[in-house]
Amino acid sequence: MLVGRAAELSRLDALVAAARGGQAQTLCVVGEPGMGKTSLLSVAADHAAASGVAVVRVTAVEPETAVRGAVLDLILRRLRAVGATIDPGATTVPSLLTALLEAASGGPLLVVVDDVQWLDEASLRALLFAARRLLADPVGLLLAGRPEVEQLPGMREVPRLQLAALPEAAALELLASVAPGLSDATAGDVVRSLGAVPLALVEAGRLLTPDELAGRVQLPSPIRVGPAVQERYARGCHTLPSAGRLALT
Repeated sequence: MLVGRAAELSRLDALVAAARGGQAQTLCVVGEPGMGKTSLLSVAADHAAASGVAVVRVTAVEPETAVRGAVLDLILRRLRAVGATIDPGATTVPSLLTALLEAASGGPLLVVVDDVQWLDEASLRALLFAARRLLADPVGLLLAGRPEVEQLPGMREVPRLQLAALPEAAALELLASVAPGLSDATAGDVVRSLGAVPLALVEAGRLLTPDELAGRVQLPSPIRVGPAVQERYARGCHTLPSAGRLALT
C-alpha cells in the first residue's frame, strides 16, 4: 500500500508519459533506507505496464559491485526479451544505448534500476552514457538509490527526486493500515519515535501486541522493528570507516 506519495508518484508517471510521447527522460529517486524507494518504483512500473509500456527492471546487489558489467549484462539480456537484437558478449558502453533504441523501436520502454549505489563502474558508465544521448526517443530511465549515489561519477548530472519521511497524517494512515485497532495516542507515539520512516512503521505496526495496540500497556523502548529495517541500516554501518563504526557504537 502506497500512502503519502501521491506527488512523487505523479512525477514518475510524468516520466512514463513523456516516454510514451517520444521524449526520453531520466530520473533518480534518492532516499535513506526504508523510505519506500522500491515500493514507489514498483507502483510506477505497474502503471507503465498497464499503459502499454514495456518495462525492464533490475536491482543491483552489493556483492557484484566489483564485477565489471554485471548489471549491464543483465539489462542487455532483459532488453533482448523485449525485442532488442544483441550479440552475445556485447557489454561495451555504447551497446546499451543501441539496445535501448532497438527495444524501443517497437513501442515505449521504461528501464528501472534499483539500488544504484551498488552498480559496478562499467554498468554505471553505460547507463549515464545512454541517459545523455537519449533525446527524442520513447525511453524512460528510472533509477533509485541511497544518498551516497550523488557521490558516484556523473550522477550529479541526473535529475533527482528526494524522498523524505512521510508527513505525519500519511504516517498515521500507513500505520493504521497495518495495525487495525491502534489507539490514536499509541499511533502518535510510534510515529514520533520512528520518524515517519515507512518501512519502520510497517514493521513496527505488525509487531505490536494487542495490549500495545489498544494502549493498555506502555510501548517498549525502543519500539521493536523487524529484520528488514535492521538489515538495511546495518548495511550502511558496514560501509563506514572503522572510526565511524566506533563512534556509532
